[in-house]
Amino acid sequence: MVVVTRVGVIFWDFDGTLGYGPHGPGSWRPCLIEALDQLHPGHGVTPADLRQFTRNRYPWSNPDVAHTHLVSAAEWWAELEAVFGEAFEGVGYVETATELANLAGRFYADGSRWGLFEDTIPVLQQLRDNGWQHVVFSNNVPELETNLGLLGLNQIVEVVVCSAAIGYEKPHPEAYRCALRAAGHPRTRWMVGDNFQADVVGAEQAGIPAILVRSEHPHAQRRARDLVEAATIITARPAG
Repeated sequence: MVVVTRVGVIFWDFDGTLGYGPHGPGSWRPCLIEALDQLHPGHGVTPADLRQFTRNRYPWSNPDVAHTHLVSAAEWWAELEAVFGEAFEGVGYVETATELANLAGRFYADGSRWGLFEDTIPVLQQLRDNGWQHVVFSNNVPELETNLGLLGLNQIVEVVVCSAAIGYEKPHPEAYRCALRAAGHPRTRWMVGDNFQADVVGAEQAGIPAILVRSEHPHAQRRARDLVEAATIITARPAG
């Protein structure tokens, strides 16, 4: 039996980093449109029409505000579907707003409709074989851990830290404290994600070196086009 020495921990964002939703990364409004397509074919509503009602209304839109009152799935979804319902009412679908909101939430949360980037499993497996522990740390829905299992990541990822379960969104300092506690306060650690503010600024303020992946930002100290490049940065030298 080969014993692998534990090297450190990598915190991974999920949506836009390891995988993507039913309509691509950050696909909330398209799921609302899909609900309208199903119940009201030919509706003519666009994502831009809905945006004025959903903008800055998601839990992660105001990450400096804790939502520890929404740590059960029922409470979390009730809050979000209320936002969806107001949006549907705003574009004229008052009578079916509740049904539409529930349908849109189910479309988004359905793990069978999510996918992984091609490099996700090969890179994570290689890093794990080299002694790295994987933690998914994501601003996501309560079903995140179940969905990771459906995607086959439960065999590779050891810990899941989801904002919907802890009541804090990245880059809130308490979200990072929760992630570090869940991982056992590793001395060697990295954060990898596609959102500069949430995944890079938040991590570095918490003392975690970070890599911006699959996106660009002029102030990102470390950037990788994909997970292969991110793994190269991680394995080039130990992080603090």
